[in-house]
Amino acid sequence: MHVVVNRITFKPGVDWQDIAARVTEVSDRLRQEPEFIACDLVRVDDVEGFLIVRFTDLESLTRLSSTIAGPWFAAHLRPHLDGPVDRRVGERLSGS
Repeated sequence: MHVVVNRITFKPGVDWQDIAARVTEVSDRLRQEPEFIACDLVRVDDVEGFLIVRFTDLESLTRLSSTIAGPWFAAHLRPHLDGPVDRRVGERLSGS
């Protein structure tokens, strides 16, 4: 399994409920792809959060990130950001 972890800083006053609804929409779209596992939005404080997306393998992560998740992110989350995203990709080695 491979995971994308995006550390995101939003502009002050971001509507977290709206962001959560947007993440649910892209999760529903990605769920149509068998290689997609899960997507989680984690709120750290008023402006910082993590978007964590899991895929079965690196090839699928790369493909679905460029064809679905990346364009969606640019259109639906980037306008709400207050700085660059710290994006990390890695292989999940343990967990439940």
